[in-house]
Amino acid sequence: MSFRIAFVAHTNHPEKFLQDPAFIYRCENPALALRELGHQVDLLHYTQFPSIFHNQRARQKRYDFVVFHRPRWRFGFNWLIKGLQRQGCICVADFDDLVFDTDYAQFSPGVVNQLVTLKQTTKNFLRHQRALLCFQTNGCAVSVSTEPLLAKVSALFRKHQRQTPPLHLIYNSVHRYWHQTAITSKPQPPRLTYFPGTRSHDRDFSLILPAIAQILADFPDWQLHITGVLHPDTTAELLRQLHQFGANTEQLQTSNKVPFQQYRKHVAASSVNLAPLEDQPFNHHKSALKAIEAAHFGAITVATAIPDMQRLEGATLKLIPLHQNESVTIWYDTIKAAILESLQGTKTAKHQAAFQVEQHAEQLLTIATQGHRA
Repeated sequence: MSFRIAFVAHTNHPEKFLQDPAFIYRCENPALALRELGHQVDLLHYTQFPSIFHNQRARQKRYDFVVFHRPRWRFGFNWLIKGLQRQGCICVADFDDLVFDTDYAQFSPGVVNQLVTLKQTTKNFLRHQRALLCFQTNGCAVSVSTEPLLAKVSALFRKHQRQTPPLHLIYNSVHRYWHQTAITSKPQPPRLTYFPGTRSHDRDFSLILPAIAQILADFPDWQLHITGVLHPDTTAELLRQLHQFGANTEQLQTSNKVPFQQYRKHVAASSVNLAPLEDQPFNHHKSALKAIEAAHFGAITVATAIPDMQRLEGATLKLIPLHQNESVTIWYDTIKAAILESLQGTKTAKHQAAFQVEQHAEQLLTIATQGHRA
């Protein structure tokens, strides 16, 4: 049975939704697998979607299954969901971050790093929450990327005295295109890598800053490559500590955030990847994607032991227990152990619990098939 499927983004910038890493992983990635299985798949922004009901020609292209990624409430949203259902369409809300529970807005990286006000963040979270409750009202399913998110969605419905709708746990997986990139020899000098991506990770990086300065001093033939955005003050503090420990400042290499198509080259060059996160509620719901990406190219990741990381602990992952997350000594010792292990040869083993994009696609098809049988 072939389905016509749409993945719908709700990002702030409609012209850039295809560049959003979250949409790429949660929507584009399974879309590629679904197309290979013979299904018709469209990637859309919400602003494009209502035209389906206003354009007579578009009416002939009705969808069987629509995944709304991080949906936000707006005028006409409930009408849109009901309209799709009248056409026989199965709708799903997909969340891969804790952006729907206003009780946790204060822990959002944007608020913690003073990039967005708590008032605005709470308002944004409330729109996500209203959309999520709308899906429940209309009997739609919900999918999430981690077990803690699954628990929070369920708790939110209980809090609002709502019956819990069908919930589905669909883990993140390596992008399909990355399987076309062979693991080659690592570049020299060997690299530690850190991928902050957005500009809201200064507090996370500060956890390992002193340990990294000492590591680079003790391993002068290694470099630290940071790809993404850190505040200039954070970079300046790292340079100061590099000088203090006697490391060469040229061991630090920085570059701005790169398009996703170029990102894999940076990940593939890593020997030891770093994924520190503050021990706080918002981060506990995050995915282990940074470790999954690095492991695909045989790199060891040293990471804070958030729940999804614990799911993957194995040969290519070394975890810092939450109660030791602020220990410079523990971070230093663990990073050093990872470096020494990486020097024994490039690893090719993947996480035993690694989730494949084909499984992501199959789970979505199961939701669609069950919905149409109901």
